[in-house]
Amino acid sequence: MDSVNFWVVISGGAFGGLLHALYQNNHRLLLPGLLRNDQVHIYLGFLADILLGIGASLAILYFIAPDTLFKQIPLSIISGFGGGSFLGTLASKMATESEKKKVDTLEEVVENYAKRYDEILRELEERGGDKS
Repeated sequence: MDSVNFWVVISGGAFGGLLHALYQNNHRLLLPGLLRNDQVHIYLGFLADILLGIGASLAILYFIAPDTLFKQIPLSIISGFGGGSFLGTLASKMATESEKKKVDTLEEVVENYAKRYDEILRELEERGGDKS
């Protein structure tokens, strides 16, 4: 990805995140600030939606690489709008696929072990049969 495409994706994701912030909060932007309870917390407000939008738009390029700039723009805006939801779903899917690969690998190991076990039993029977 060249630098122009990178900045287009970043901008599209940020714009999608901003749209999401407006959509979620009845067309108002929640400003960043400090929250004080027992501890001091930084509240990012609409900046959090923008950051999540940028992250989501970059993440989707890992899976879908549009061939033209005009396809990247709407894809980055849509993924930016999804932001945190998109990233959460993506993380769950990747974890599920990772677990599935582990299960498939384990099944393959067990299957290979069973085949090898059968071969060893046949060899032992043959050797035992030769001695009698």
